[in-house]
Amino acid sequence: MEFAVEDKDSLKTAVVTLGLVYNEGQRRFRGYGQDTQRCDDAITVPNSKAAYEIGVVAKSQGGYDLLWDNYNGGKDYGEEGQGLCDFVGQDGKRLYDEYNAAFLTKQYEMDGYTVSRSNEQDGRIVMEAYR
Repeated sequence: MEFAVEDKDSLKTAVVTLGLVYNEGQRRFRGYGQDTQRCDDAITVPNSKAAYEIGVVAKSQGGYDLLWDNYNGGKDYGEEGQGLCDFVGQDGKRLYDEYNAAFLTKQYEMDGYTVSRSNEQDGRIVMEAYR
């Protein structure tokens, strides 16, 4: 999953919208085979020992990288329950869309707009901004 994350608050909003948990200060995240890697914060699936996690790493030039493993739908092989990809999408598309919606909403509201949102059956997010 590769996309620009510039605003941590918008990322946190997207995470909550998807039913995930943002863990500020969690220094390691889990991937395939209980392998862990270093991170600054992590995103987790609540109440799941099978689902992999997303590592959030601050970039030196600003912004954040998201690191994760989508092997087997983002969960340990043979485990029951939902994997990470059930929440963020196989390629992170749901997380990407929710992050962009949260980021745009924040920007428009700072400029004095009111933003409304609807979710279409095909997964699209439709937003309208008005004064």
